[in-house]
Amino acid sequence: MIRRSPAERYIKFLIVHPDNYDTITIRDIIYDAILDYPGDEYIERLAKEMSVPRPFYPTNRLHKRSYQFLLRSGVFGFFHPDKFDLRAHQFLKSPRAKEVIETMAMAGEEPSFISHRLEGLRISSTPTAVERYLTYYFDLRLVDTLELRALIRMRVEHLAVREDGRELSVQERRRLDALRKSAWRDPRVLICDHPQSPLGVIMSRLRSGHVPARLDIAKIAHATRIAALARCNSEVMDGGQESSAHARDFAIVAQLMAETITSVGSPDVNLQKDLHALVVSTETSQIPSLKQLTAGGAGHTTEIQPSTTENVHVDPGSPK
Repeated sequence: MIRRSPAERYIKFLIVHPDNYDTITIRDIIYDAILDYPGDEYIERLAKEMSVPRPFYPTNRLHKRSYQFLLRSGVFGFFHPDKFDLRAHQFLKSPRAKEVIETMAMAGEEPSFISHRLEGLRISSTPTAVERYLTYYFDLRLVDTLELRALIRMRVEHLAVREDGRELSVQERRRLDALRKSAWRDPRVLICDHPQSPLGVIMSRLRSGHVPARLDIAKIAHATRIAALARCNSEVMDGGQESSAHARDFAIVAQLMAETITSVGSPDVNLQKDLHALVVSTETSQIPSLKQLTAGGAGHTTEIQPSTTENVHVDPGSPK
């Protein structure tokens, strides 16, 4: 069961919209915006929990109960938007901006970095506007990893069923097949396998055209080798019909990663080299004595105070 939607605040706004949208209309709006829709029962449950005041005047700042409700339910920025809210709403209408924000947010990137990336694409942005978009339309704090994966894939799968019970036309089937084949290359689908992880960040930046300046290939190859060996062992122990083929494939991956580590250097070896460079070299010979340093001479000190026997010039006009 999918409990909530990352676009919950936007759905709340549609529920209390002055045009009194029904569930079917709200569902169509969410699908058209390519946002996440858990199901009709979610809309009905959310509407009951909101407790909209009566009378309700969302556009009137002077109506105290309506004003407090907007703040409490988190939809104030839809009825009384500031410049950051307006920019966030514009992101929803820009497919490219929407894709970049959602993908990078799933990878765990900060709003400031996401905003910088948007500016690089000549899309006007600020970190605050990105934060508002994530709050209104893609709040990842409301779902877990399993729910997020399901919701991302449901953005296409809802096209497979018609609400009126009629079969899909030939044109609709072709469109659905094309979207299904293309969906697996959606960066949001790819990043679902590595949400909020270092590898997810690397994949997100590579797909957006940014090559990390400092990327430890040896560590990635080392981690991949361990994972491949673990999967190889699992397939061998499982003993299924295709286990031998799968185990062979994972063994090949492990072997290739071992060769990669050999060519670029093991992370353990690199660490040892770095630590060795920090080692302080010590001298084992005896510390020379003062007599040895002065070659037996007595003058081994230097007077740094001014001599009192030196002539001091005194101005005749000055007091003695």
